[in-house]
Amino acid sequence: MTFSALISSLVGSRVCKIVLRRLKNARSAMRAGESEHVCLRYADLWREGANRIGEGTKISGKVSMGYASTIGRYSNLVGGTIEIGRYCQFGPCVAIYGANHPITHLTSYVGNALFEGRLKRNQQRTAVRIGNDVWIGHGAILLPGVTVGDGAIIGAGTVITRDVEEFSVVAGNPGRPIGKRFPDEVIELIRRMKWWDLTPTELLEVEDIFHIDFRTDFEAGVNRIREYLKTRVPVGIGLPNSGNHIGISSARGTGEPAETFARGDGTIIDRRARGY
Repeated sequence: MTFSALISSLVGSRVCKIVLRRLKNARSAMRAGESEHVCLRYADLWREGANRIGEGTKISGKVSMGYASTIGRYSNLVGGTIEIGRYCQFGPCVAIYGANHPITHLTSYVGNALFEGRLKRNQQRTAVRIGNDVWIGHGAILLPGVTVGDGAIIGAGTVITRDVEEFSVVAGNPGRPIGKRFPDEVIELIRRMKWWDLTPTELLEVEDIFHIDFRTDFEAGVNRIREYLKTRVPVGIGLPNSGNHIGISSARGTGEPAETFARGDGTIIDRRARGY
């Protein structure tokens, strides 16, 4: 067989497709700057930027990571759809499952040794959605179909079997809420502020807020956020009597927070034009 005939026979073959997929995953890993020891198996991985994935981590399925979110070493993100917001941090050995074995079929087995793996199509796939500014501790497990709200904290070793409310602290097996990070008044202000949607330059303007301990300087923190919100309000989230309720737009058609903002003087600012 000539060399050209060999190449022609390989194009479109299963082996060729596997090689191309692995090359694509390797390039994707290199662009992100993570360890070359990250395993991307049948993965469709999208990153907004400034992301880090620890060595030994295994990823499969459709996974998206918001800006600056990081995943600790030896974690597993498996199957289905997994959506991670901005500024999230996962400790080592975190496991997130977007797929589960079938339990109402003749067998729960989906390995390649039976019918060449065709039983994988019977897996139950339910998206896992994780909000912004979420901290997940060492060894936590998130099961298919759960949603974790913005600002939540999941303790080390916790098993999440149901949705986690925003700004709540959850621990145990199964995970149970043990408290809220802030009083409702502060949570409402953070909802309006949506600091995770600001550009790095805009964040520098409010860095002082991030250094306030709301446990010891509650009034100072609340007043500083209110002061900020009077001059800059996300479109569609106007302060009472501020006259800034202009409308709601959606980023990338996914229902995510608006990309445009309104200042107190009514000026519309488009963050996309700033190259964020």
